[in-house]
Amino acid sequence: MKLFKIATIVLAALWLCAQPAHADSLLFTDQFPTSDWKQRWEVVRNFQPHTPSEPCMNQQWPALWEVRNNFLGITLDGPPCVTEIVPKSEFLDLTMFPIIHINSAGFFLRRCSPIAT
Repeated sequence: MKLFKIATIVLAALWLCAQPAHADSLLFTDQFPTSDWKQRWEVVRNFQPHTPSEPCMNQQWPALWEVRNNFLGITLDGPPCVTEIVPKSEFLDLTMFPIIHINSAGFFLRRCSPIAT
């Protein structure tokens, strides 16, 4: 019972002290026009962990990144896999930013505050 009270107090304190988090500033966004997105983006990873020589699959075909209605996406319907697409370095220079977070749901890049040491 004592452990329950302590846990309740700790959780209540965390809940009361929680503050919303916000990203610093929007650094980059892309509308993904269908004609030239491959000139600005590249697939850097596309493999199945259990068979690294095999790409991600969409049923019996290799899964491909594609633009539909100005949204970039990939259809995965096969074994577990890893795929990653990033902006090409000549299109977006990120060397001036120490920490970058890529939100894969919307492909927005935001600068994150450095971790205090």
